[in-house]
Amino acid sequence: MPIDYARIAQLGWQQSAFLTEADSAQILNNLVHKPWPAHHQFPPGTRLLVVSHSCDVCSKSDAELNCEFCPAVPLPPEAIPEKFGNARNPRLLRIPVRINGEQILHELSASHKFAAPRSLLETISPDQLTQLDPRELGSIETWLTLRYRRRVLPDELDARLTQNRTHDKFRKLAKTVEEYLEAILYSVDPETELTDVNEFYTLSIVLLVDSDSLIDDAVYEALDEATDKMQELFDRCAGLKCTVSWESDGTMTIAQSKGFDNWGFEDLSIETDVHP
Repeated sequence: MPIDYARIAQLGWQQSAFLTEADSAQILNNLVHKPWPAHHQFPPGTRLLVVSHSCDVCSKSDAELNCEFCPAVPLPPEAIPEKFGNARNPRLLRIPVRINGEQILHELSASHKFAAPRSLLETISPDQLTQLDPRELGSIETWLTLRYRRRVLPDELDARLTQNRTHDKFRKLAKTVEEYLEAILYSVDPETELTDVNEFYTLSIVLLVDSDSLIDDAVYEALDEATDKMQELFDRCAGLKCTVSWESDGTMTIAQSKGFDNWGFEDLSIETDVHP
């Protein structure tokens, strides 16, 4: 039977829409192939979040049979990212969700994401009392891609960065200015394994800064101080020639950005801001 895509669109289904708690429970209970252990139980208040792209959710093609969902599990009322999180990896995401006007932190697990028939959306409506701040949608999209786009460094370079805990120290320095960053970009040459200890890797790191955060001298000073300390850190790393800088996302061109890969925030955090 053809999918009633017009009805799905009319009901308001799109990426970031939530199912009601009751509809979510019914789908979770009836799901045949569950991507979680048989003994796993989702707590009360769990709601399914639509994570398929909006174009796919309302696609006019009958070939788009399924829609992807991810359970959003509410955390205790006292939960805050700093206390419950530091889940700084592509497997978990914590986002604030507004339910009946109250903001509640929820957790998503990438391993719990699943596909179900898109036709399910023809007969149910999105939960109008459960809303995701539009600003959080970008965090979800980034999180979904991180599972497939992670940093890949040569093993030998990784080993050199591990010496003297250089990578751990870099991570701590990056955390001090994390609130200003859009991305951590890097380029490395060569991208292959070096077998001679006398050969050097050349590493360039750019902290890409959200231009809207550059509001006063204190921000500039914090970024300058962080990059200076990072530069000193990498200068002490054997077998590595490194340059560290920061740049506003308003000045870096697309052509420039193509020369870099994304270091990723899984070492820092992909938790979103719970304070609007």
